[in-house]
Amino acid sequence: MNLYRGCSHGCIYCDSRSTCYGMDHAFEDIEVKINGPELLEQAKAYFPALRGQVIAVENDFFGHTIDVAGLLTGQDLSAQLQKVPDLGRVLLPLHMLRHGENVFLDDYTVERLSAELNCPVQIVGIDGGDLLDAMLDREE
Repeated sequence: MNLYRGCSHGCIYCDSRSTCYGMDHAFEDIEVKINGPELLEQAKAYFPALRGQVIAVENDFFGHTIDVAGLLTGQDLSAQLQKVPDLGRVLLPLHMLRHGENVFLDDYTVERLSAELNCPVQIVGIDGGDLLDAMLDREE
């Protein structure tokens, strides 16, 4: 789960600006989901079979001031998530990948990340319903 939507850097080449991601505000205006972990706990109360955790991943590739999911790289995800015991399965938002492709900005593929983490990596849509369906293993 990315806790932010938007980016203040204004890079004209950034794929995260694409309208396909459904942002309803200017991209440069950062929208913060201030209660992401709490939302997960509330969802667990409604869906007792729900398991999961929110794991923060630092952006070492571009720098720690870059805090948008669309600029995270496969190598940052791999290096940091390998330190988390018993991942089971990793759910990542669609906008972490290049538009229309199955690769991160650094050419890591989802398959490579999955192999390095030794667990399935599943890409989910951009809204909360997509995330919930994935967490509950429901078909789209």
